[in-house]
Amino acid sequence: MRGLRRLDALLAKAEQVLIVIVLTAMLLLAFLQVLLRNVWDSGLPWVDILLRHLVLWLGIMGASLATRMNRHIRIEALPRFLPARHQRLVARGVLLFAAAVSTLLGVAAVDLVRQEQATGSMVFGPVPTWMLQLVLPVGFAIVAFRFGLQTILPSEPAGGTGGAGADW
Repeated sequence: MRGLRRLDALLAKAEQVLIVIVLTAMLLLAFLQVLLRNVWDSGLPWVDILLRHLVLWLGIMGASLATRMNRHIRIEALPRFLPARHQRLVARGVLLFAAAVSTLLGVAAVDLVRQEQATGSMVFGPVPTWMLQLVLPVGFAIVAFRFGLQTILPSEPAGGTGGAGADW
């Protein structure tokens, strides 16, 4: 199990670095685009499309890190009315369900990427659309992994603030 925790920590570090890189790139590209449009009445036609895809990357990576820190959106109406041992059982069931849904979303994302690859559409220049959409299946796989990890080891913190099982 320590290996799974190490993998989780490694993924988190990679995500944090990628978030900083992507956010910095977004800020610089958006600033450049505004500058080009307002000062020289021109712009780079591919920047807006790339920025939309980078927002998707930030969202997926943010969701993955929120899952790791047990800060994802959840509804906790039922567990509050149950005895403590039932609360843990319901919590594990919810985490298992979330892992299953994330897995299904990942499978659907793989299908989307394959379809996009088959169409041969390009985002800009030589960059195919499917390459920028790879974040979807990879992101959902990581989210499913993290929900699964919390299902198996709910009482151990997953890192960051508010480890897995901190609220239950």
